[in-house]
Amino acid sequence: MPHDSGEGHMRVLYGLETVRLRPEMYAGPLDRPGLANQLLVDVLCEAADLHDLGAAFGVTVTLGADAHVCIEDDGPGWSVAPTFEGPAAAEMMMTNLFGWERGGEWRPSYDLSTMGLPVLNALSAWAELTIWRDGHTYHQRYECGSPMQRLRACGQSV
Repeated sequence: MPHDSGEGHMRVLYGLETVRLRPEMYAGPLDRPGLANQLLVDVLCEAADLHDLGAAFGVTVTLGADAHVCIEDDGPGWSVAPTFEGPAAAEMMMTNLFGWERGGEWRPSYDLSTMGLPVLNALSAWAELTIWRDGHTYHQRYECGSPMQRLRACGQSV
């Protein structure tokens, strides 16, 4: 039977929905050993990028007994300012699969084979983002890659 690709049969996948629908496209085979480790290495590569830019000097990784991982760096914190698209830049970095410009200049990453943090976020049951910037603490929680609330400082929307 021929496949009908006419009107009404197309579906656009937004945000991280495509990762959750077809995770193998972004993370490789899900049953392979070390998948979680590779996703964490991808996130650490992003912290290493900050180091190379001179924006961070140290990275701390804490492995929790309940299999959670906390990654902290001493950089200036992601931008909490809104982007042209609306959400804060930090939220876009957690939920956007494609590259970023910083200061108008494209900067390559150590690990160009994967999408890093957005893929880890999409494939995790939950993730929490905490940013310490300009004397304020900002927080946002994600479940399966989706923000549960707007990025907040001291209980207020940013």
